[in-house]
Amino acid sequence: MQIASMIYNFARASIHYHSKTFLLRPEIKRKWKRKHQFKNDYIEGYLAGLDFKFYEQNKSESLELVIVQDALVIEYYNSLSLTSVKMRTPKKAGDIEAWQNGYQDGQRFEGGREMVGYEL
Repeated sequence: MQIASMIYNFARASIHYHSKTFLLRPEIKRKWKRKHQFKNDYIEGYLAGLDFKFYEQNKSESLELVIVQDALVIEYYNSLSLTSVKMRTPKKAGDIEAWQNGYQDGQRFEGGREMVGYEL
């Protein structure tokens, strides 16, 4: 659980840093009214690139983590009266260049180098 939490927080911090840097590019600053839509395109590409990077790493190093659910946990979860919430789909600009920039940055993800300025 701690490993999954650390990876999630680490990836979230990396996405935040890189998307913020992307928005500071001169060609994006000129389109400031649609900055959040460009940011969403970039983040979607970044996540796709990160997914590819982790897939390649797993394929080459055979790293796998198996999560086993305990029967008591499943029983407790099923006893909860949880409701599902519909999430709104973020607005995107549909800009392929923003997506590709994010994808390339996600593929270049390097664990140790990305941690600069991030506290665990």
